[in-house]
Amino acid sequence: MSSDEKQRRVWDRQARDYDRQMSFLERRFLRDTRAWVGGQASRCWVTGSARRCLC
Repeated sequence: MSSDEKQRRVWDRQARDYDRQMSFLERRFLRDTRAWVGGQASRCWVTGSARRCLC
C-alpha cells in the first residue's frame, strides 16, 4: 500500500465523524456566529471585490 493510499484511508475514517464533531463545536463555541455573519453580509453589496464591501 502506497503512502497516498494510507493517507486517504486515514482521511476517509476522519470524514465519517467530521460532521458530528463540527456540529458539536459550532454549538459549543460559535452559537450565534452564523446569524451575525449573515447579518453582516446582508448589509453589504457584493460587487466582486471584498474591498468594496463597507461592513
